[in-house]
Amino acid sequence: MAGVVGLRFIRAGKVQYFDPGEETFAPSEYAIVESDRGLEVGHVVIAPSQVLMQKTKGPLTKVVRKATPEDLANRDRNKTTAEEFYQEARAVVRELNIEMKIVEGFISLDGSRLTVTYTSEDRIDFRPFLQRLGAKFQGKIDLNQIGPRDHTKVLGGIGRCGRELCCSTWLTEFAPVTMKMAKEQDLPLSPPGLAGVCGRLRCCLRYEYEQYRELKRSLPKIGAKVTTSNGPGIVVVGHPLKQTVTVQLEAGSWAEVSMAELDGSAPPPVPVAAIPSASDGMGRVEPRPEPRDNRPQQPRQDRRDQPRQDRRDDRRGDRRDDRRDNRPQQGRGPQQGPGSQQPQGREPQRPPPPPPPPPPQQGPSGQ
Repeated sequence: MAGVVGLRFIRAGKVQYFDPGEETFAPSEYAIVESDRGLEVGHVVIAPSQVLMQKTKGPLTKVVRKATPEDLANRDRNKTTAEEFYQEARAVVRELNIEMKIVEGFISLDGSRLTVTYTSEDRIDFRPFLQRLGAKFQGKIDLNQIGPRDHTKVLGGIGRCGRELCCSTWLTEFAPVTMKMAKEQDLPLSPPGLAGVCGRLRCCLRYEYEQYRELKRSLPKIGAKVTTSNGPGIVVVGHPLKQTVTVQLEAGSWAEVSMAELDGSAPPPVPVAAIPSASDGMGRVEPRPEPRDNRPQQPRQDRRDQPRQDRRDDRRGDRRDDRRDNRPQQGRGPQQGPGSQQPQGREPQRPPPPPPPPPPQQGPSGQ
């Protein structure tokens, strides 16, 4: 157990175990090992004295030696050279119109091997590509195909949560993610909303999947009949995080009941007379208000058979002529009748001028 050292070659990469041999390593040191990409510098993350369990089977690859400052300088020079071949490989892909995307280039520590990482969904004839790229690099060229998740892990980015991607910071292995995990958490089943930067289902859907499964096991199913302190009802909505359910009672009202009350270990809740809001996944429907008193309501009179003039009079009250006659008259003569009174605070009304006298009649001539 003590003769195992854990190395990591990229950030958030998988820890690989090697046999240190006679060398002693401490965390944060570097070691030279033979990997799948050739001679490579690895970062020590687990010292031999810190190994508690060996997860590998069979014999381990032995460490070549402990890295020196010259090895680290050579590694940095190879990174600059690999970046140039990366740009060259992208140019060749554009010229040959090949359906592939170059992700990165890596040159081994001794400079004898170039590894080109790419992504592609179709089968490709790489012979023209290797001929063009082999004319520039004097060594062995390896092609390494990866998937969308590994591609995003290499490039990095910002997720929907606003933080750096989990796969490029701390997630070392990719576990399967299915739509069942989104259904278990009552998430909207929209592919754009559930997809990550890589275009696949987000890895974070798996984080709370087991917790939701445990919480939902104690909740009754939708449509189940339960008995509450306010009477029997039917479960319409479940709230796993709050451990409550929304129940529709026989009287038509709605109530949110805790699981402790259904078990008989909690006081009864106050019933809610309205359906839960849209945030709980249900449309809001307000109940009809009760009448203020118990008096019977008068039926509404149907006026469709009345004449139009009568309907207008009922709607507007008295007719305009009648209202005009009931108002106090200004600029007219005194109202006739014994009960007429002069309105207070106004000038007395003047009588109209008398009519002109008729012309005198003349008798016949000669009388």
